[in-house]
Amino acid sequence: METKNRILIDWFTFTTRKETLQTIFNVIGIDFDNFVKLDKGCKGYKSRYYFEGITVAYDGSVWIDDKGVTHDMGIMVEMSGKGCRAFEDNSDKTFRKLFDYIVARLDDFNITRLDVAFDDFEQILDINKIADDVFKKNYVSRFHNVSVNWSRVEDVEGYTIYFGSEKSDLMYRMYDKKAEQKIIDESMHWIRFEMQCRNNHAQSFVEYICNDINISEVFFNTLNNQLRFVVHSETDTNKRRWATAPYWLKFLEYNGKMSLYKEIGSEYNDDNVISYLNTYSGALYTLCSLYGIEFLLHFLKKRGCYKFNPKYETFLRNKGISLDSLLVEIDFMLNNLGEYKDE
Repeated sequence: METKNRILIDWFTFTTRKETLQTIFNVIGIDFDNFVKLDKGCKGYKSRYYFEGITVAYDGSVWIDDKGVTHDMGIMVEMSGKGCRAFEDNSDKTFRKLFDYIVARLDDFNITRLDVAFDDFEQILDINKIADDVFKKNYVSRFHNVSVNWSRVEDVEGYTIYFGSEKSDLMYRMYDKKAEQKIIDESMHWIRFEMQCRNNHAQSFVEYICNDINISEVFFNTLNNQLRFVVHSETDTNKRRWATAPYWLKFLEYNGKMSLYKEIGSEYNDDNVISYLNTYSGALYTLCSLYGIEFLLHFLKKRGCYKFNPKYETFLRNKGISLDSLLVEIDFMLNNLGEYKDE
């Protein structure tokens, strides 16, 4: 059993409408033969394969939007805590390589959840003391929802402390992992402090890692931006000026601050567009060589009728450009080039 503190990825979920069921197992780097097909699906998907806490779900709902375009749920890959350990033990990829693959294709993938856990084996976090500080409001936090739950199941009892809502994009929870695992060892200390990210917050965390920022640095600097336990002062009513609790200072490995919040479109700029175009310029040149420039113009015209990723719409709107403006120019060019039959 571990004796040194550690940080690990403890849940990861992503979806894709680009990959097929045949290719998704190559994406996660685990041979299909390891998986078994279960009788029931999950989360709106009718079918799924399962291996040691890793779920690959498919055959979800299909719907047609008001423009007559057909959509489906694609494929969902979900790794529980057990699944994350199975991925580390059985995949030919690391989490970093998987993250790099997904982040390079964010138009085709959607990261929906990422949990990162800090396991304290060195008796830094006293959950009873922290629960007491929560009751006494000896903390400064951005979270409106902070709660302490005490529960007893059979012979297991203890506190679970929540910062944030289960349904929000960012939440922290702290609990006695040793008690949860029903480990009988009086000398052992195992408190888990867990960070749960959803949607854009999960994507931002993964992008930080892909930009070579250490997972511990992202974890603690994000936490610094959200929560701080303090020592009560009898002379100052402003808690933000209170000294940080010594145990909290000992717990923190980094003292900076990072935000996972991302305004839609804020990360997108001209350089991103040109860089993306350069990546696929060879394919575009080949297509135009094969079918002519008219093919590309008709493709763009058809694409302009579909729903766009919000980051593209926001990027153009911030520059005062309408999504429809290019369609006028395309029609003008097609009229000059002559009619092209779209097969």
